[in-house]
Amino acid sequence: MGFEMSMWQINMSRMEQFLISEGACEEFLETQFPDPDAEEEDAGRQRTAKYSVDPEDEGIYMGKTWHLLHYLITGTEEGEEFPLAYAVMVGHPVEGLGGEFCWLTPEELKDVARALDNLSKEDLRKRSNKDSMSKADIYKYPKGLTKKQLEEVMVYFNKLKEYYKDAAKKGNAMLRLIS
Repeated sequence: MGFEMSMWQINMSRMEQFLISEGACEEFLETQFPDPDAEEEDAGRQRTAKYSVDPEDEGIYMGKTWHLLHYLITGTEEGEEFPLAYAVMVGHPVEGLGGEFCWLTPEELKDVARALDNLSKEDLRKRSNKDSMSKADIYKYPKGLTKKQLEEVMVYFNKLKEYYKDAAKKGNAMLRLIS
């Protein structure tokens, strides 16, 4: 079992609510990942989420591909520098919830969107060579990528670029969860 990642673009006023209230973050997560047992108990009752994201934004789910994508974007399996490292892995931790729940300001998000826009599929392909990937020990890809796997990752890369571009255009913050 590995870690999976989800992200949501959120307007800054709503993000500020998350930053001052640990309960707001927990309620938000409950709306995004409902407990199946709780859903049965709530049958027939309409649950309204005080801290949900905008209805038109369901977020983006990266699954276990996030670590590989981070590696292909930055050239390293951990951390790295702003702005590219902030596209997937690095951000400001939400107080009280640990580093797996982090966020970016609208200004940072715009810088990340520009950096991703300047990154091509060819740039990622160059970083996908078998030797460097096996040294990096990327989860699920210890022996490098097949052409088919690389094309599947490129689909996620395109979704990520478009998601950041859309969030930057709207002036939103970004909230990410790695769990």
